[in-house]
Order: sequence, then C-alpha cells, then structure tokens
Amino acid sequence: PNFCPGETAGDRMVPSQPLVLQGSLKDGRGRCVINLRRVGALVPYAIKGRLEGPAVKELISVEYITAKFVSGMGSLLLTEVVDAMNTFPDSGAVLLELHSFLGRHMTLLRHPVTPGLAAQLLVQEPDASKLLRRFRHAEAARPEEERWGVLEWDQRPQEFDPLLMTVREHDLDVNCVAMSPSGTFFASGGGDKSVKIVRISTGDLFMILAGHTDAVNAVVYTPDGRRVVSAGSDKTIRIWDALRGAELFVLSGHAENVRALAVNGTTLISAGHDKTVRVWDLGTP
Repeated sequence: PNFCPGETAGDRMVPSQPLVLQGSLKDGRGRCVINLRRVGALVPYAIKGRLEGPAVKELISVEYITAKFVSGMGSLLLTEVVDAMNTFPDSGAVLLELHSFLGRHMTLLRHPVTPGLAAQLLVQEPDASKLLRRFRHAEAARPEEERWGVLEWDQRPQEFDPLLMTVREHDLDVNCVAMSPSGTFFASGGGDKSVKIVRISTGDLFMILAGHTDAVNAVVYTPDGRRVVSAGSDKTIRIWDALRGAELFVLSGHAENVRALAVNGTTLISAGHDKTVRVWDLGTP
C-alpha cells in the first residue's frame, strides 16, 4: 500500500530508511551523516496520510528531535508538531507538551553544547511528563551501550513550567509587544529601531518593519488585524500593512518621544513625552 496518496517510489522507501546513514547522533554536529530524506519527509507524509502512530512516534523520539536540530531544521520541527496537533486531536496532550518543551529550549537546542542535550533536558521534566515516560520506556528497551548518557537529578522541580516559548529576534532591548486579533502573530518593537512580526505557533520571524530612526516604544494591531501601528523615540507614528510589511503612512505631531498607543476601530490615541495625548483618525491620513 502507498505510504501517502500521490507518493513516488522513493517516498515509499522512507519509513524503512535509517535516520543516520553514517556515524551516530551522539557524535555531534558534522561527525555523522543524517538521512535528510527521512528527517525531512517521513513526518509530513505521515501527517498528510493521517498515520497517527508513525507520525507521533517519530515526533516524540529524542533521536528525531536531535536529528532535526543537527540538520538545521528546528523551526520546521515546530511546524510539524503544530500540523500534527491539528490533525491528531487524540494525541493532543503529548504533542502540546512537546511543543512547549521545544519552545522553551529552542535557543539551546539550536546551538547544543553536547549532542545529548535534548535527552538531558527531557530527563529534567517532571515525573508526570508524558514525554519523559515515553523516553524512559524507549530507553529501557535498548541495549545499555545504545542509551543516551544523561545525568539524573532527583531533586528536580515537579511543577510544569508555564513558559511555552522564548523568542530572541531583537538586537537590543524589547520595549513593547502586541498580539494580532487572530492570535496568529505578535508584533514587538525595540531599541534596534525595528518592529518584528513573529508567528506565535513556531516562533519564526515572519517579517521586519523597518522605518523608525530611533527606538520603537509602542505597537498595536488595528481591530481587523490588517494594520500594525508603531510609535517611537523619533517622534513619529507609523502605520504598516500587517501582511505585506509596507509602510502606509506616517503621523507626525508629537514634539518628543511617543510612548503609548491605543486603537478602537479607526480611532488611534497616542501619548508622548511632550505631555500630550493626541487623537487620530486612521481613515484620513
């Protein structure tokens, strides 16, 4: 039977191909040869073919997680987890836990100090962790010489960390943040004079809004989600197309830094260091 509708003969071989073609994942970056076809194709095909067992088993495997990051596909892994969550609701709990685990540790996993970092971070999860239980079960079935070398910490916290993701995109301090009405993106402004639009589910940078000549102090979305409004220490308020990133127009009037914004419909309110609050009509720039 086909692995997935529309597959090629080569695709049909992917499930039986090894994850590592040469060396071992424990050898670290550059010292093993990853099967990029297996790492890049198996889970997307399994999700497309609604093969829940193979997809979830692969996603929660420490070997697969490690191979993804060694191959520079860490962000794609988060996308696969989100796609699996949407496709396999019965596995939602363990996939949500995986998404949170990856989001919290994304920076570390992208630049691991040791090949076994994913395994080490996993054994520091609370005892109630579904991921940890599945990892221990898989390790128990392996010969001792093939197990991940991890340091067990008996006094580790038993509460789940509420942090879902850490995103580092700005070069300087982050001064403000706003979520899109759809909950799909957030916009953040900082001392690097830019507004960064980031996809919340994966932490991927969607676009950069560049135009301010000084720090960005405030950012909001319009209620329809079609525009982003930013204000900065350059005394300006800038209105952007939220999907194309184009600067639509600039509002000038404040004599000093603009510190805060609020929007309702087409009415925008700004507050500045010049001791004024200004009301604007976004429908008539």
